[in-house]
Parts: sequence; structure tokens; C-alpha cells
Amino acid sequence: MKAAAVKLGIGTCGVEDLALVAAATVISVPAPDRFVLDVGNKALGTDRSPWVTGHGYLPQFPQGTITGLWEHHAVVRLPEGVRGPRLGALVAVVPNHICTPVNLADELLVVRDREVIDRWQVTARGANT
Repeated sequence: MKAAAVKLGIGTCGVEDLALVAAATVISVPAPDRFVLDVGNKALGTDRSPWVTGHGYLPQFPQGTITGLWEHHAVVRLPEGVRGPRLGALVAVVPNHICTPVNLADELLVVRDREVIDRWQVTARGANT
């Protein structure tokens, strides 16, 4: 893997270097400046360095901040005037650190132009000692 949101936050990589995203669905839009995703700390991990704002990076909404993270969902806040996604939209989220999300996945999907082109089994899954 090339980089995660922490590397982007400290400036050691660019957006084009981000290599892993979690696909999340918008499950609620309670306010114009806020939406809720069906991805939580099991998919994103809980790592949060002091120099990173929020619990991940949203390539489609770079001004957005994941302000709340629970086991199965995340709350995103947008600055005033930034239009958010619609209910049911698919949103990419780059975890701050990729170790936990990869460790908790059975497989990773390789996607290019929204098409799954390969599947990688996580062979170390559950092999922590």
C-alpha cells in the first residue's frame, strides 16, 4: 500500500498516492452540512494522529471532516455552502491508518473505473500473535 490519510495530512504524499479506500453508503442526511455513512471504526480503524483532522479523508469531499466514528457508522460535517451527497450515494473514505482495516478484511477488491478487476485475499487475516 502506498499511503493513508495520515501521510496526506503530514504532506509526505499527494492524493494521487492514496492506495486504499473503504466504500461507504450515505445512510442519512440529517442536515445540509452533515451526512452519515455506513462505515465505522471496524472498517476505518480508530487511529488518529494529532496532525490529522477527523477519522479519515474523503476524496470526493476534501473539505469534509469525519467528526464522529462509531462501530458501524461515521458522521461527516461539511463547511457551510459545500453541497453533500444524496441519500444512498457511494462515498470513498481513506482510513487514517490502514493496518486495522486491512487486518479486519478477508479480501481487498482492486477497482479501476468503478469495476472490480481483481480480488486479493488477506492471507494474514486473524494471524496476529
